[in-house]
Amino acid sequence: VLSDWLLAVEADTADWPAERLELLDGVTQLIAVERERRDAARAVRRRLAQEVLELVLSGAASAELAARLRLAAPVPPPGPGSAPHWQVVTAAVDWAGEGGADIESGPVAQALLEELLDGAGTPPDTEGADRVAVAHTGDEAVALVPLPGGPVGTDAPGELEAEALCAAGRTPIERGLAGDGRLTLGVSAAVQSADGLRGALEEARHARRVAAARP
Repeated sequence: VLSDWLLAVEADTADWPAERLELLDGVTQLIAVERERRDAARAVRRRLAQEVLELVLSGAASAELAARLRLAAPVPPPGPGSAPHWQVVTAAVDWAGEGGADIESGPVAQALLEELLDGAGTPPDTEGADRVAVAHTGDEAVALVPLPGGPVGTDAPGELEAEALCAAGRTPIERGLAGDGRLTLGVSAAVQSADGLRGALEEARHARRVAAARP
């Protein structure tokens, strides 16, 4: 529900003529088609991200992990003398009291993280969220975020920062959770190869646990 799309009209549609209602219905159908297109694309990326995450957690061979990573979160073609970069972002919803005991927190965190990364326009100067892949394991969501290539041995341009990511959706998420829960995030530094994903995942998880421990 937190990631649903709603069309709000500042008027009483009961007073509208038939022609205007038909126009509203047409707009609603266009929005529904766009939502279905986006959800279909996300479903493919989710499946690929899940495969990458399982490979990372199982300690799979680097070559297999690298091949899956290029499919799940493809980076823009790097220029001469540059290398691809990825970041890992983790998210979880911590529920207040016993109200969230029956809620599957992993899918909720996954949907919210997808919306946050979409709203943050990641990565810059690319197709953004169309390249981001988000999986979940247990109560945690894990995003693989490709970044534009930068010079070998340097930081990637446009690296995500946790505070900026939180600020992108803090108000609507806080209102949606309505005090029943809190979304916490962890962001890793950028890595230049699939081999670095394991360390990046642990770094992001640690950062999220630190954020969750704060009042």
